[in-house]
Amino acid sequence: MRFRIHQRTKLTASAGIAPNCMLAKIASDMNKPNGQFRIQPTKEEVLDFISKLPVRKISGIGKVMERVLSAVGVNTCSDLYENRALLYKIFPSVSFNHFIKISLGLGSTDVGRGDERKSMSTERTFRDKSKPEDLFRICQDLCDSLAKQVEKKGLKGKHITVKVKTVDFEVKNRSQSLMSGISTSQEIFAVARELLQTEIRACSPRPLSLRLMGVRLSAFLSEEEVQGDQRQKSLMSFMKKSSPSKRKLRQESTPAVPKNLRREGGKESPTVDDQEGEIIVDKDSRESIDQETRGTDLMESFESAASHKYTCPICSRENVYKNLEEFNQHVDICLNKGAISSLLKTQAASQEPTTSSSESLTPLKRASNSSSSKRKKMKTKGSGKFPTLDKFFTKHS
Repeated sequence: MRFRIHQRTKLTASAGIAPNCMLAKIASDMNKPNGQFRIQPTKEEVLDFISKLPVRKISGIGKVMERVLSAVGVNTCSDLYENRALLYKIFPSVSFNHFIKISLGLGSTDVGRGDERKSMSTERTFRDKSKPEDLFRICQDLCDSLAKQVEKKGLKGKHITVKVKTVDFEVKNRSQSLMSGISTSQEIFAVARELLQTEIRACSPRPLSLRLMGVRLSAFLSEEEVQGDQRQKSLMSFMKKSSPSKRKLRQESTPAVPKNLRREGGKESPTVDDQEGEIIVDKDSRESIDQETRGTDLMESFESAASHKYTCPICSRENVYKNLEEFNQHVDICLNKGAISSLLKTQAASQEPTTSSSESLTPLKRASNSSSSKRKKMKTKGSGKFPTLDKFFTKHS
């Protein structure tokens, strides 16, 4: 494995060989650089190796935990087992169990084969460039390179991110989510170009000077989504899609459909039952009407309840109606102009004039009358206190 790494990357690597992952990770750090260390899968050799290790060598024990353990006399992994009674009183059960497993050299043997790929990206560093034509050309090259990688893996993504680094070493990211998965160079570049154009406009009137650019594709579709419908379901399409059990129930039962749903134009229409006041849908046309009236379930539930009492909000009369349609017709009649005018006349005739003349004045007129009377009073009062200028001089001459 180390040889293949060196042949492909020209880099050296260190390795650890042990019965579990925890010991292998520690062993890989023993003979650096370009070396390897092996722990034999025996109880004696595992305990001998782990007992001499400082607790700081264990993954998950940092500087703070090292100082805490050192304060209670725990410096090596063998001290963890010898002071297990004290550790049980000090630490929570999760931490205590972890310390005991470390002292016994126990660890996970599950080696992950790698999770699903989350994203794919490509980026390039170049000399300072600020012309939009040069930036778009680089973006096109990056999209071509990314498309080749994605198509080789047979993936399609729904999220595009453009990363740029300015000449001031400021890193910016702009991203956009799509309704369907894309993988071709043209599709990726169409979105990436728009994101780059947005960044150029944001820096206006100054030019956008870059030294690095990258394009990333993420939110990959699963194999089922790639083979089937890739587009994101809208709210309306989700609501229109009915379950098989609901369709079966509608076929077995005879729903009450409003009269305004009759089909015309040479097609077969439902039959009307005059006694019940509702429309009975025959078996052949039930499926077509069901597709057109998926949003009328609430209306059907109201109309299926026959002989209900409703109070008209116009005439305040309580009557019995077979369905909401008859009640709506009654409300339309009450809203007629003639009915409203006659109702207003009867109400006006029933009222007697009980207000006085002073009360019949509008508030504006009352305010104006009161203000004029106040001014008159002030004039009459002020006439005796303030004589004219001629009278004043004649009196003092």
